Amino acid sequence: MDTWLGIIGYGLAAAAYTLFIVLIWLAKTRSQSRVFLTGAFAATAVTATNYAVQMYNGVIELDALVLDSLQTVMWGVVLAKILLQDTALLSHLRRNVASSLLVALFVLAILGELITGLGVWPLESFIPAFHLLQAVMILWLLEQLYRRTDPGQRWMIKPLCLGIGLIYTYDLVYFSDALLTQGFDATLLYGRGWVA
Repeated sequence: MDTWLGIIGYGLAAAAYTLFIVLIWLAKTRSQSRVFLTGAFAATAVTATNYAVQMYNGVIELDALVLDSLQTVMWGVVLAKILLQDTALLSHLRRNVASSLLVALFVLAILGELITGLGVWPLESFIPAFHLLQAVMILWLLEQLYRRTDPGQRWMIKPLCLGIGLIYTYDLVYFSDALLTQGFDATLLYGRGWVA
């Protein structure tokens, strides 16, 4: 029963993100942000489809987490594209070593995930930590976006912040649990599709 809830949740998420892609491409505006947003929606749809198919087949492979990393990279690119328009943030990143270190750790987490997923270097025990770090980084970017937006304009980014914030807060809980228990909880994985 729980498996079917996961399959339905991930299937609906994949369908919704596919619909978002179609709606974006039917819009009359043409911009680079549109391409990045389409890439993030596509990565999320592919990830959700992959999880639904794997749940249907009854086997969850660790390489599915590589698609999670791709999804995180795409959402990170969307947020970075928005934030890079803020010159004050750029000068802050250049001066602040801690912020630069966070960005470097995010890149290392992505690379570590890809190396592990491709089987080049066995780091399976670090996979939850890699994803936990990715979730923290996306939440940090969201926080920066919200704080740096003019208070009169925040209503325009609220859906983005709430949507991505919900997904990555759930990921924070899911991968924290996996890191603490040294295993992935199937119930949390099934619920993750409904949050996506």
